[in-house]
Amino acid sequence: MKRYAWMIAALFSVSSAWGEWHDLEMKLNESLWVSSVLSETIRGTIVSYPPENLFDSDTSTAWVEGVEGYGRGESVLILTNRIVSGISMVNGFAKSEGLYNNNSRIKELGVSFVCGLNAPGLVTENDYYLYFLKENTLEERLSVEDTREKQSFPLYDTERIQEELILEMLEDFSRDYPDLFKMILSDLGIENAEYLEAENIKLIMEIYGFIGLKLTVEDVYPGSRYEDTCISEIEIDY
Repeated sequence: MKRYAWMIAALFSVSSAWGEWHDLEMKLNESLWVSSVLSETIRGTIVSYPPENLFDSDTSTAWVEGVEGYGRGESVLILTNRIVSGISMVNGFAKSEGLYNNNSRIKELGVSFVCGLNAPGLVTENDYYLYFLKENTLEERLSVEDTREKQSFPLYDTERIQEELILEMLEDFSRDYPDLFKMILSDLGIENAEYLEAENIKLIMEIYGFIGLKLTVEDVYPGSRYEDTCISEIEIDY
């Protein structure tokens, strides 16, 4: 495939270690971001393979990463705003056996939980809302079979992991961005000493929070003809 990479979202340009803040600029209706997208020219027409293909319930479409090589390290970020308990996926370009085998498929998938906050008036010049995010990567990667059939992966103990991540994020945000945090509490009528109460955490995250799932290509089954790594469908269990 001829390659025209679209690099998307500042979040993915920053190294992702727990303890660091990542910036994400988003429109209000956005809920899906990828690190790159492949666009190619077929018989004079430019064809791209955007992340929306992952959630169109159509296994004849796919998201295809757009960097040189096999796409290791490329990722998908999904706004969930709920606790995730598992995922399902259709690997590769599942439209046909030929497309599936010609292109690369996922062999190992990294899973991270992401959460963060916006604040009152935190809008850029281009009307993007700026979020400060933190990420927690699970130690165990998902081992994906080399098949066009749907595969499901339960994620164990994720409620505790995600709740602890939210608590740590709130505490770090209150320390690292005290002025913004005071604006959030003032806007919601929450006393500083009470922000870690369960009902207040829920309110903060509902109004100003970001909860997401990040999936990262860690290893692949190489395609027989192309290096491009593809995923046809993703479903999330809550």
